Amino acid sequence: MCLDSLRKIILGLGLMLLSSAAFSFSLNNYNGGCGSAQVALGPTDGRYALADSHRNLIVIDPYTARTFSTRAVKFIFFHECGHLRYGHSYSAYGTVKQDHEDKADCYAAKRYIGHFGRGNLRAALKELESINGEARNNHILNCK
Repeated sequence: MCLDSLRKIILGLGLMLLSSAAFSFSLNNYNGGCGSAQVALGPTDGRYALADSHRNLIVIDPYTARTFSTRAVKFIFFHECGHLRYGHSYSAYGTVKQDHEDKADCYAAKRYIGHFGRGNLRAALKELESINGEARNNHILNCK
């Protein structure tokens, strides 16, 4: 699919493509794990972010971008990259598959540590503990 077609789809869905000015960091610098995925701000059906492997698209909810630190949003981004990497399909009506979440969490942990180190991962997870819970954060820290 050409970039112009993808832009029309994104705009048609009411999304906004992210530029490096959208955050204090550019997600494109860390996109190695997401290949050619596009990243957009937009509605996510009540989720913090979502990945659409059919469109090769990550959508980050504007609330997420405003509420969490750059460090936490980077982890969320890598988590969504994991869903793309493993071809997990987003469904607005389906239930979340726990094995998909576990795989995406471990993918995110490995990518995050590779870019920013374990200490920064711990700090990001501490911030996300209110949504992840302590058990999930411990699982993420123990990913191999």
